[in-house]
Amino acid sequence: NSEFIQVDEVPVGAVLILHETDHIRDMEKRIQKNLIQSGYYAKHSFDDIGGDSAVMAQTKKKAELYAKTNSTVLIFGETGTGKELFAQSIHNSSARRNDPFVAINCAAIPESLLESELFGYVKGAFTGARADGRAGYFELAHKGTLFMDEIGEISLKVQSRLLRVLQEKEVTRVGDDRVISVDVRIIAATNRDLKQEVEKGRFRKDLYYRLCVLTLSLPPLRDRRADILPILRILLQQNGLDSAEFTPEARRLLETQEWPGNVRELDNFAERICAISNETVIDEVLVSNALDLQDDILAPQTQETEREHLLAVLRRNFGNKRKTAAELGISTTTLWRRLKDIEPEQE
Repeated sequence: NSEFIQVDEVPVGAVLILHETDHIRDMEKRIQKNLIQSGYYAKHSFDDIGGDSAVMAQTKKKAELYAKTNSTVLIFGETGTGKELFAQSIHNSSARRNDPFVAINCAAIPESLLESELFGYVKGAFTGARADGRAGYFELAHKGTLFMDEIGEISLKVQSRLLRVLQEKEVTRVGDDRVISVDVRIIAATNRDLKQEVEKGRFRKDLYYRLCVLTLSLPPLRDRRADILPILRILLQQNGLDSAEFTPEARRLLETQEWPGNVRELDNFAERICAISNETVIDEVLVSNALDLQDDILAPQTQETEREHLLAVLRRNFGNKRKTAAELGISTTTLWRRLKDIEPEQE
């Protein structure tokens, strides 16, 4: 560090402060330790990512390979597909695992504040600024990983500054002219089609190509239906319901849902299941209640098909309701309820 000595605004000398390299390294380690203790760390790993379907296994394998590099990763995925979960897992499998993991949701911060949040600011930089200034997310993530979720939401102005930081590996705080070197790995995520955003002029082409060195597309639940039940069991356990079993009809109902909110929606569903029942055997009635589905909102064609199927199985079992329920994978109570709904139409 150096400081100039001035007399009547005329430079007359300078003071140069030297530190031993070991002292600087020790200070750096203390700063990183304090950041991690402050919550800037990744708590998840690839072991926490549920699902053993072929498409998910392939996605995890690709992400594990990416973790061994230092390149920028751009993650594509719908809401609730686990973009931050993958980002944390990549960080925790990388050489930066012992350094900070800093996450920022670009869509959750007003545009007027995003620039100062990312790059920091100095005293008096703007009205409302902290008296002592503040380090930005890039500085906080030094030596570690910065996860930028919803990166497609940032303005062209911030995109321009971000591109410069990625190119130069330097930041300048808002209101300052001092350049600060940063060593940060970027993992960005979006649920938008950034190529389309580039074509429409809403996202810089040069920034897009700077970000998508490595790309990772996360499959939605509807493309890996075999993962729905294994993930749901984990979520139920986390909500206090251990050893849950599903009847065949409940499984069918769960696996035919579209789950537009993906794992986040599945998590909400698990919470509702635990709130309305403590049964360890989950049938389609409980699933329907938790999904807020009622028989009267089913399409008439679907009702007719299920009615005919139930009556056919009942006839095949010569009216034996216990055998019929077992074959259908439902409880006898559920069978009685459905027969009661059907009987008025038979009369």
